[in-house]
Amino acid sequence: MSRLRMNRRTLLKIAAAATGGVAISSHGREVSAQAAPPNFIFVYQEGGDVARGTFMRPSFAQPSWGHWSDIMAIANGNGQPNTTPENTEFEFSFTDAQLTRDQMSRKLDVFWDVRSKMLVFEGLAKLSTGWDPYGDGHAQGHLATMTGGPAEYEYDGVKSHARYPSLDQRVLQHIKQTDPLAVSLNFNPNRNRASGTSGFHYYLYGPNGSGGMDRLPTDGDPNDVFARYFGGLEEMTADVERRRAAERVVFEQLQSQYRSMRDRMSGRDRERLETHRQLLHELDQRLAMNLSCEAPEVPSIDGLDAAAAYESDWRAFSDMIVAGFACGLSRVASISLRGVPPEGYGLPADASIHHDYEHKSDPLQFHDSTPATQEAIDAEEGMIQRNLYGARLVERLVRRLDNVPLPGGGTLLDNTIVLYASELAHGGHGAEYHPFFVFGGDNTGVLRSGRYLKYPQNNPNPWNRNYRNEHTGTPHSQLYVSLMRGMGLDINHIHDTSIDGSVPHLNTTGTVDMSGPLPRLA
Repeated sequence: MSRLRMNRRTLLKIAAAATGGVAISSHGREVSAQAAPPNFIFVYQEGGDVARGTFMRPSFAQPSWGHWSDIMAIANGNGQPNTTPENTEFEFSFTDAQLTRDQMSRKLDVFWDVRSKMLVFEGLAKLSTGWDPYGDGHAQGHLATMTGGPAEYEYDGVKSHARYPSLDQRVLQHIKQTDPLAVSLNFNPNRNRASGTSGFHYYLYGPNGSGGMDRLPTDGDPNDVFARYFGGLEEMTADVERRRAAERVVFEQLQSQYRSMRDRMSGRDRERLETHRQLLHELDQRLAMNLSCEAPEVPSIDGLDAAAAYESDWRAFSDMIVAGFACGLSRVASISLRGVPPEGYGLPADASIHHDYEHKSDPLQFHDSTPATQEAIDAEEGMIQRNLYGARLVERLVRRLDNVPLPGGGTLLDNTIVLYASELAHGGHGAEYHPFFVFGGDNTGVLRSGRYLKYPQNNPNPWNRNYRNEHTGTPHSQLYVSLMRGMGLDINHIHDTSIDGSVPHLNTTGTVDMSGPLPRLA
């Protein structure tokens, strides 16, 4: 191969692109060089999270923190309209030496081994549903969770169509600015292995050429996905190795030219060039290391019952996400926990999950009845078991990401943001006191993992009806702004910048700021 010769301007430009750091102009001025954004996964469940199985207070909690059940009682009015804001905010570390596993809530205990890379949010509220006039509570919740905003229009009386793209598609469009061929991996495991845009309430939307949003198809058959993306993995791997070998030759030649140029420079220019030379050397060394890029397996589901088949396919899809990221096939994915067969978490196959369990796990069933009825207790326990079933699948995905080392240190999880959320706070159509879970993202600069964060309930309520609570929590859209910024998007709000709320029994109104990042996240 002939040696490459280039002028000083070109050489410095290549150095900046290779290192993803700070470039040096031909005049010696530092200019920004954009690094590749991290990966993003949206894990989406339905039916909400049971507060009693999710929220927690460690043994070293301060009295001022208040127990989550007391705060929930305040939030739900305890039989009377609540006009008192709840201003408590706090955090604790999952790696605090005082915290033992037996203090974890039932759902968070599932994530004990990855707790140092987990963020849990208590006290957020999906305020965008407060001015969404379309669809029923589930439809509003689906779109608020996946897109961060309200619907564009209603159809079939209870369904609605998104006004904004789902978060994964926002990220994809951003990535396409520098990688036009980028794709997203969108998986919806289901007992029929059906693919497409079916579903009573749909959740995955992307922009079309007319300025609106279209439903985007999801894949339900892992065999189809394997054939499409991983059938030629051996050839692709060989091609990657050839390109890596060529890149290393280029870097070796650049290093030689750096050394030659260094002798002709002095002062600050020489220091800057030496910094870039060192970064280039480190990148050269990383190219000699291989990511864990192996084709995933798709086990046969022949002879399996519905629950075992669902879990097998969910694991296959999650393995495809990890392999897709590690092999450079994609940096964006979504995977749902919708339609989990009830027998998978100990309920009868013909159980009426929506009406007999989801709706009856509403916290009001406990705050309005003393003691709670057996029916409410059974419904809540059934939903806790469903939450635990989904959490175990998510924990496996997170662990798999964390087991893939990155060249230069860290893991694939460190360079991936995993958002795990439901369409409802709980099965009774709740949008307040909504738990959210984020894993990884330590390389983004906007997240500081390993913490449990509680936010206050002191905003005027946009619903004027939701469980008698006339104050509500911090907008979940601020969390979404933070995550999108971590993915490299330059945004300050997801939809409208504010929403009006009121405290009717005090005859007061107020405006809730929906813009900006979530406080205390970094």
